[in-house]
Amino acid sequence: MKKSNLFAAWLCLAAIAALMCAGCAEEAGEETDGGDPGNGSENLNTFLGMVNGKLPAIPSNVWITNTSAHGVTLRWSMVSKADEYYVYRDVFRELREGYYSCGMENWDYSSIYRVGSTSSTSYSDTGLLSGAEYCYAVAAVNKYGETRRSKVSRVTTAMPEPPKTPPRDVAANAKSPDSVVVSWSRVSEAAKYEVYRSTTAQGSYYVLGDTRLLSYTDVEVSPATTYYYKVRAVNEAGRSDLSNYAVCTTPKN
Repeated sequence: MKKSNLFAAWLCLAAIAALMCAGCAEEAGEETDGGDPGNGSENLNTFLGMVNGKLPAIPSNVWITNTSAHGVTLRWSMVSKADEYYVYRDVFRELREGYYSCGMENWDYSSIYRVGSTSSTSYSDTGLLSGAEYCYAVAAVNKYGETRRSKVSRVTTAMPEPPKTPPRDVAANAKSPDSVVVSWSRVSEAAKYEVYRSTTAQGSYYVLGDTRLLSYTDVEVSPATTYYYKVRAVNEAGRSDLSNYAVCTTPKN
């Protein structure tokens, strides 16, 4: 038998053995290198990459560089032969029957999903829940395939704080006898703004509505009437104090 045929037969048998071994590890619930449960296709890719030297190495040194209430930034060491990197995310869950906790012993392949890809060695994931725990892993990719995923990095997003200051530069301008436009300056921690109105400067203010914009049009006004407006900044953690008032008198019809 020719040497090339012998090598091909050996390669085939080794690949089958790798798949069988991965299947045993997955069935037993054992953790393999990289922090993930055994996955046959990934083990095969890793094995073939070791044989032919064409796949990149598994990304290492994955760490969290920045965490906010709704976002996370990851970095990792550059991998030679990698054209890009896939970033995977799962939600941390306490261990219970039928589930795995991605930050502890196992990585549940049924729930992870790829949140993005990049050719750089960093990635920012946004739109997350505040005060929630997430787990991340990274795989290197080139035209020959995808490596196994890196070891899992676990992170908890920050809890937001209520807006510290009320909106400033509040102004009220009558656009017609039956409409007033209230405007204000942006508050960095605000998710939205509530607009309040009163008919006296020191009277009771009641909320007209809320908006994510920096202005609000009040169409529930009467001609030749004076109105006072205040605004407060709001996010999921709470509300700011009310702003100083702005006064406006609507014109006559």
